[in-house]
Amino acid sequence: MDYYFHIDGQNVGPLQEVQIREFISSKKITLKTLAWKQGMEQWAQVKDVPELLAAFPELQGSTFTSPPPGGEAQAQAQPQQEAFAGYQQAAVRYADFMPRFLAGLIDAVVLFIPSMLVGMFIPYVGGLIVSVPYYIYFMSDLGGGQTIGYKAMKLKLLSEETMQPAPIAPIFLWYLVLSLVGFIGWIWFFIDKKRRMLHNIVSKTIVVSLAD
Repeated sequence: MDYYFHIDGQNVGPLQEVQIREFISSKKITLKTLAWKQGMEQWAQVKDVPELLAAFPELQGSTFTSPPPGGEAQAQAQPQQEAFAGYQQAAVRYADFMPRFLAGLIDAVVLFIPSMLVGMFIPYVGGLIVSVPYYIYFMSDLGGGQTIGYKAMKLKLLSEETMQPAPIAPIFLWYLVLSLVGFIGWIWFFIDKKRRMLHNIVSKTIVVSLAD
């Protein structure tokens, strides 16, 4: 199946059939749970994913009934889509500017001493030797999308397509653009509806808040 589900405030997956049934049994997955897999344009509630309804008939035990055909169905679908749009926005909380700024500041402090020490032996590139593996590892799926600064500020870097920590390739692009453009790339934060900076837009990543 390879579906992802938004469960208890986190995106979980990809899940196989046995795992999905376990979550359904424990009522962690219901008709109102958000689901997504490769090929879908956006996240959708389980009740709106025919493949899931067909594969897991136990989900139909709730009050959900298929809408009647024709214009009446379209009339009923419109308010449901509007309500879902608001629900989807609530499910993803894009990080504010100040937590991101403080996270970057914390990471800069963490890297300062190691960069200075390495720079004593390898001038000019000492900082890169320390910072490149630090950011590539922790910001990618290898490190869970969180540097020390991001963990401290309860932030996470995710791929826009999968809503999971991104692989190394886009994170390398993220780091390259950030290094070349610097603070200029932060301007996009204030005009982008997903609060992305230029390095996020280029690497197709977003920063979400995990704070309660």
